[in-house]
Amino acid sequence: VLVALLGRLKPEQRALGEFLVGMLDGRGYLKEADEEIALATGASLEEVAEVVAVLQACDPAGVGARGVRDGLAIMLRREGTPEALLAERMLSESLEDLVARRTARLARRFKVSEEEVEEAYAALVSQDPSPFGDEGLPPAPPAEPDLALVRSESGWTVEVAGPDLTEVHASRQYLRHRQRLTNDVRADASERRHVDVHLERAQQFITALESRRNTLRRLGEALLRCQAGFVTTGDVRFIRPLTRAMLAEEIGVHESTLSRATANKFVRIGTGEVVPFATFFTPSLRVQSMIEEIVATENPTSPLSDERIRQILAARGVNVARRTVNKYRSRGRTLSSRERREAKC
Repeated sequence: VLVALLGRLKPEQRALGEFLVGMLDGRGYLKEADEEIALATGASLEEVAEVVAVLQACDPAGVGARGVRDGLAIMLRREGTPEALLAERMLSESLEDLVARRTARLARRFKVSEEEVEEAYAALVSQDPSPFGDEGLPPAPPAEPDLALVRSESGWTVEVAGPDLTEVHASRQYLRHRQRLTNDVRADASERRHVDVHLERAQQFITALESRRNTLRRLGEALLRCQAGFVTTGDVRFIRPLTRAMLAEEIGVHESTLSRATANKFVRIGTGEVVPFATFFTPSLRVQSMIEEIVATENPTSPLSDERIRQILAARGVNVARRTVNKYRSRGRTLSSRERREAKC
């Protein structure tokens, strides 16, 4: 999916594309709303919507959908047959009747025959609702940290996983062979060039490894400065708003370089917990925790509405829409103000 997506994007969109692919769940769905993605990446809503549309045009059909219903609609539109397009309309406009299989009622509403409704239903049930298959992706093994932020009596240290690069070098046999070729005036010039090219590639590889380690080390140092509260406690309420663009500027690299360096990477924080790098760029976790805290301290006899919670968040420097408050509140299994009021009665 990533290769296909990046091939369809402009260079300036690729970092966002990598982020979206990293956010896909095990079934191939993209559960985060455009607004949340924009908050996490610093991209505009228009930029997010454009790249999401490109992702949803990739194979397998339905990848990047926001859920089963959206995924099935994408699959049916992609199939494009008359019965598939009718099924997509019924799915979008008359879900309750479709689920109950009220054939006659659907036929009247969409001005088609009952046989056409049955054909559309068959087209619908023939789709696999999971873009990545019924079983989804196989469960991932326990994550090994690529970076460890370690606290000791003397302070914090940043440890980068991987080999000790002082032990990584070009083949000594190759180096000796090149020396012999250099000293031998009768040596074949093409062989000398061959050896030089491969030694140069080996050195470029070692340099790339060193650059990666240096980038990760600087990232760790920047996280200690920018996200010290979360690194120390593991409490997502202490996650400060941070985008990849902001962190890239902090350490002096291009955003695409930072995205590649952090893609599918993990960090061990001060509590010993291993978390994805993406955690540091997920303000939704912080916002959700703030909402739960606001609700926990409200007056039980006068529960706060979502709009009032939005205003409190704005006063704390977190600007989100009321619908986003509703989404985060529901995700955290916090009741609505009406339900909280009734629960107290």
